[in-house]
Order: sequence, then structure tokens, then C-alpha cells
Amino acid sequence: MDSPFFKALQYITLLGAGQGIFLALLLFWLPRGNRTANRLLAAFLFFFALNIAGIVLFELRLILEAPQLALLYSSFALLFSPFFYLYVLAMTRPDFRLKPSHLLHGLPFVLFIAYSMPVLLLREEEKRQWLLSAYDRAPMEQLALFIASTIQCVLYLGLCFRLLKRHERAVKEFYSDTHRINLHWIRHCLLGLVAVFGACVVFSFFNIRIADTLSNLFFSVLVYAMGVYAIRQPAIFTDLPPAETSPQEEQAPVRYERSALPDHLVKPGLELLHRLMDGEKIYRNPELKLTDLATQLDLSPHYLSQLLNIHVGETFYDYINRRRVEDFKESLADPDKKHMSLLGLAYDAGFNSKASFYNAFKKYTGMTPTEFRQATPA
Repeated sequence: MDSPFFKALQYITLLGAGQGIFLALLLFWLPRGNRTANRLLAAFLFFFALNIAGIVLFELRLILEAPQLALLYSSFALLFSPFFYLYVLAMTRPDFRLKPSHLLHGLPFVLFIAYSMPVLLLREEEKRQWLLSAYDRAPMEQLALFIASTIQCVLYLGLCFRLLKRHERAVKEFYSDTHRINLHWIRHCLLGLVAVFGACVVFSFFNIRIADTLSNLFFSVLVYAMGVYAIRQPAIFTDLPPAETSPQEEQAPVRYERSALPDHLVKPGLELLHRLMDGEKIYRNPELKLTDLATQLDLSPHYLSQLLNIHVGETFYDYINRRRVEDFKESLADPDKKHMSLLGLAYDAGFNSKASFYNAFKKYTGMTPTEFRQATPA
């Protein structure tokens, strides 16, 4: 394990941890986007990077030069999940504000610090001896921390995936293109963390130190990716009133029960809606939002959402993108547009990315655009 190769991996991991700290500071002071969310993720990245750095210093035995840091950096593992959960909460709830009650998420960390106080208060030489014994056998404090942080991680992962699922439904109620705001990158990063952790547990049965070294390296890469994606992530729901974007669990009829769309607005609303779609083809606007369409229909966003969900039977996202797919299919059959590429026709229909176009087309037709063109008579 002390071979030059593994030492090189450890130093690379240490460098990755340093980049994680740099990204955390950058995110904390980032002037754009959702600043509260950015700062919560910055806290997650900061403590995660410090924890990884501490583990590497332990493996390299450099921690023996500063034994007072022992166990302190390990305890940061109990802060990862709460900070990341609050970040997801801030990204998916437009009305999110930090409250004193959120401090309760830090209770496991405080309890572990209290539990570990006898070790944390050891004198320097005593702490060094405690560290040396830890190389031979994991101390009880480390085992307790591993169990507590694993249980905590599983619980918060479930909460994060639940929030992301709700968010995916919510954005489809208000936006016609969700490519940059569906937060799929968070889901992928979480799944990556789970995969790395699972692989680490499996390989630990064969060689725990190699498993720790490789997992820390991959964790560093994933955390770095999170920081980069977060910097590029635009704020969500900033152009919509919070009341409109509150997550809804109810079925459509129940959701609108207390503020139903008046019957006398349904027929004229549907007629004007079809006129805007069939005549003006406003769905070709790639940035079209529920609020934009509501303004043209002289309806509130809530009433328009009800009109689409109950009287049309589709969310705003599905209604607009189905129109775009039909527009694309008509253009594909137009002899005057034979010279255009599939993507060019898609952009003309209102799609603004290849991914959103291909996903929508596959969803509504059951085949890819290329397959559809091949199956369509010339």
C-alpha cells in the first residue's frame, strides 16, 4: 500500500480536495443564480473536501504532525447530508428561507462531538498515540461515526430523491423546456456517490485501504463535478410567484378544488388557446413559459394550469412539446424543407436543444426522429 503508485493517487486526491475547497469559496461568493442554494452547496463541498483531505493525511501518516486534527475532520461526515439536503430544498422551493429550525439538522454532529470529547481533549502526545493505535484497529469512535453517518446518508438520500421527483413534475407545469432546470445532474451525482460508496464497501472485504484510496479519489472527482455544474446552474422559478410553484401532491381535481376556474372562462379560454397555437404558433418560442401564455390568454397562471390539466388533459410541458413534435412532423413532410436537417427543423418547431427534442419525440411517437423519417414514405 505504500508503493509510489498509491502514494501518487493519494496526492492526486489531496489536490482534488484542494480544488474542492477552491470551488466552495467560489460558489460562496458567486453573485448570480440562487445565492442561498450556492452557499449551502459551498458548505457541503467545503466540509466534504476537508474530510477527504484529512483521510489522505491520515493514510500518508502526515496527520501525526498535527494530531489535534484527528477525529475532528472525520466528524464532518455528519454535516454532508444535511447541507446537501438543504441545497436541494433551496433549489426546488422558490420560497425557501433558512430558519433557526434548520439548525436541528446539525444535532447528530453536535452529539458526536460531545461523545468524542474525551478523545478530542487529549493532550498532543496522547492524541498521537491514539492515532498510532488507530492504524492497527479502528477505534470505537470511528466505528460509531461510520454507522451514524451511513444511516444519516441513507435517510437524506431518500429525502433528496423525493424532492427531485417533485421538482421534475413542478417544472413541467410552468416551463416548455426543462433541459437546464430539471436538476438531473444532481440525481446523477447522487447515484454516482451511491455507486462509489457501494463499490468501496464491497472492495473493503478484500483490502480496505485500497478501497478507501480509490473511493476517495472518485469522491473528489464527483465533488468537483458538482461544483462545476452548480456554478453553471441557473436559478429556477425566479420569474414565478412562490404560491404558483408550491409542490403539489394531490390529483388535479383536488388541487384546484378551492380555486376552481369559473365555467364561463373555460370555452373562450380553450378557443383562444387553440387560436394562438394553430394560428400564431406561439409554441415555436423556445423560451415560452406558462406565465407568458397566461398573459396572452388574460388568465392567471393557476387558471391556465387548471385549463390544461383538467380540460385538455396535459401539463403545460406536454401540451407545448406535443405541438412542437407535430409541427416537426409536418415540416418533415414539406417538400420545400427537404434541404433542412432534422435538428434545423426541430429548432424551427421551438425546441432549443438536441436532448430535449429527442426526448420529446421519443416520448410522443415511440421512435427516434431518424427512425420516423425512415418509416415515412418519401
